[in-house]
Amino acid sequence: MRLFSILLSQLAVILSNAEPKVKLGKTILYGTHSPGWDGVERFAGIPYAEPPLGRGRFMPTSLMATLSVLQFNATQFGPGCLQQDATGEISEDCLTINVFRPSNICAKDRLPVMFYIHGGDFIAGASSLYDGSALVARSIERGTPTIYANVNYRLGPFGFPQGREAISKGSLNIGLKDQLLGLQWVKQNILAFGGDPSKVTVFGESAGAHSVDIHILGPSLKNLARGAIIQSSYRDPQFDSLHWEPAWQTFVPSIPQCSGQTNTTHTFSCLQNVSNTNLLLEAWAAASAQYGNLCFNPVIDGPEGLMVDLLSQVTPKSPLPVMIGSTKDEGTLFVPQDTNSSEVIRDYIIVLSTPSPRGQAALEAAADLVLEFYPNDPSKGSPFGTGNETFGVGIQYKRYAAVLGDFAFEWHRRSFSRYMSSEAHVPTFAYKFQDPDASPPAGIGALFPPGSLGVCHASDVAYMMPSSALGRTLNSTSAETLSKQMMDYWISFAVSLDPNDGLGSGRPVG
Repeated sequence: MRLFSILLSQLAVILSNAEPKVKLGKTILYGTHSPGWDGVERFAGIPYAEPPLGRGRFMPTSLMATLSVLQFNATQFGPGCLQQDATGEISEDCLTINVFRPSNICAKDRLPVMFYIHGGDFIAGASSLYDGSALVARSIERGTPTIYANVNYRLGPFGFPQGREAISKGSLNIGLKDQLLGLQWVKQNILAFGGDPSKVTVFGESAGAHSVDIHILGPSLKNLARGAIIQSSYRDPQFDSLHWEPAWQTFVPSIPQCSGQTNTTHTFSCLQNVSNTNLLLEAWAAASAQYGNLCFNPVIDGPEGLMVDLLSQVTPKSPLPVMIGSTKDEGTLFVPQDTNSSEVIRDYIIVLSTPSPRGQAALEAAADLVLEFYPNDPSKGSPFGTGNETFGVGIQYKRYAAVLGDFAFEWHRRSFSRYMSSEAHVPTFAYKFQDPDASPPAGIGALFPPGSLGVCHASDVAYMMPSSALGRTLNSTSAETLSKQMMDYWISFAVSLDPNDGLGSGRPVG
């Protein structure tokens, strides 16, 4: 009997150390044990859509539900999508998904799924930066095992081509469509990993959260997810694609071989034949230098599209139970620290509120009125709670940061949560992240005077996802405690559509 017990124990050790694998159709995916996280398996770099190469560049792609090979090495993350100033490998063949799961589970377990969309202003970021191992490990520890998945999606002009030709070819907002393909892949395949396709929570931060907003407003999400978590979403000026036609016509002639196609309906066919992607990245930089980063962001794409109108004018077609929040000092990361003129702030208010149905004169008068509610008093500016400290920066910096934080982030959080609760009548939970121990995202804090960013945009990611590349900045015991509480809120919502299930850490009930 003793020998039998020893053999069983040895078998358990062998099984726990065995190479993780999953059968997907006719393909066996070979994953790995997530480094540093006992009990967590990772399957990375799995193609979820047809590669958008050659004639597929700037075009919608299609779902790749299964693979054509018998074996697939899923031990390494795929490259990020093409972007400026990338810190890791990038490629046009980038549409891959990663799945993290508890070890030794199977299809019958049907675990809840957390599907993450990364941020980066739709011009940067990669799924490899958002390792979900800590979330999965925490879900096991608290007795509610959960699966985590995330995707790459096309960025900049590759994901958001603009202008008349993009409209005529149905190529608007294809980066958002990539995200939906990722969710469709989960719906079809997550059962093989032990997940439940009917229990998917989609969540994201910054541009990822803004993506979730847009999907909730459209009709596609209701069949792909049952809940949503929105972290630091924002409102940018919203235009249709024709507004950015000049930006596209700056992008095209920056490619020497396509300069003759400017202002024609043949720019796509020429650009699709460019083999040197560095030229395309240089052209992207030239257009952004003239028109700003927003020129290759989501746009209003009409009644049959994903972003059918101004967000303030749309009734959500996929209302889901939602958890939504922001950080205390959302605006500080986006305001020039040498701001000394109130006219800059006034212009920002006008631009953000454009177009206005009441006309330009009414808009300018409203901007003047708004500024009266934001006196140039450092003690009332952002970062909030820092008194008269000015950090040696511009005299209008804290005022501008307060305005931008309220207009772009806080207004959106409050109005969206109010609508979802009182009009859509879905369970709605809101939070405000304001830990004084929070640090700016890795690599950013050193670029600014100490303390001048406060509890800034994206400082909460390290707490919610401490195994991510942005999660190495927890710098106190209290921050580590808060991190566990935040993960418990997020996991609880994914499991029960309520962040207050009482499991795991002791935490306030909201």
